[in-house]
Amino acid sequence: ILICNTLKLTEYDYTRLSQYISKGNDMFIAAAQFGDLMEKKLHIQISSELHTNGQTFVNFTCSPLKDSTYLVDQNSSNNYFHKFDTLKTTVLGKNGYNHTSFIRISMGKGALYLNANPKMFTNYSLLQNPGASYAAKALSFLKTGKGTAWDEYYSKGVEGEESSMRVFLSHTPLRWAFYMVIVGLLIYVFYQMKRRQRIIPTMEPVANTTVDFVTVVGQVYY
Repeated sequence: ILICNTLKLTEYDYTRLSQYISKGNDMFIAAAQFGDLMEKKLHIQISSELHTNGQTFVNFTCSPLKDSTYLVDQNSSNNYFHKFDTLKTTVLGKNGYNHTSFIRISMGKGALYLNANPKMFTNYSLLQNPGASYAAKALSFLKTGKGTAWDEYYSKGVEGEESSMRVFLSHTPLRWAFYMVIVGLLIYVFYQMKRRQRIIPTMEPVANTTVDFVTVVGQVYY
């Protein structure tokens, strides 16, 4: 299960994903944008409804779920699949404008489930009864396996936190390297704070002026 706003996969990622699904596994992805690579490989295109205020209905197309409708915020379900391969794709859900918003694509022994409205699976939507019921029904299409992997794709903790420190602290090697640098700087600062002794000037030895004195006296008598 992958929930994100914009999905950006490399060719390597897509190959691994296809192999994983073809072996008989199911993959559920909810995203507002699936990226150029996914859209090209799967022959899909995403569009949005012009009206984004108020509420609208969403429902499923398969029996017996199609008899139920779910009233949700319109800006949570305004995306839909404008284009998809009808030969390999099964429509599972539509929005209030009768546009396809939830599809299933067969890949080998498994299936890829795509939902164009990731906001339907956020905390805001899940805390409302229609949103929670819709999410439960949508995820019920997945096979019941030994385990489920859930990922928000960009897990960054506090909303809006995009500092570089988040990257350092989220990986163990970088986190330890950062701590070591901080400790090293503190040791250097405390060491440099120690009072230093002034430089001792070079003391020239006292010169023997006896010969000079005798010469001066001799010159006087002369």
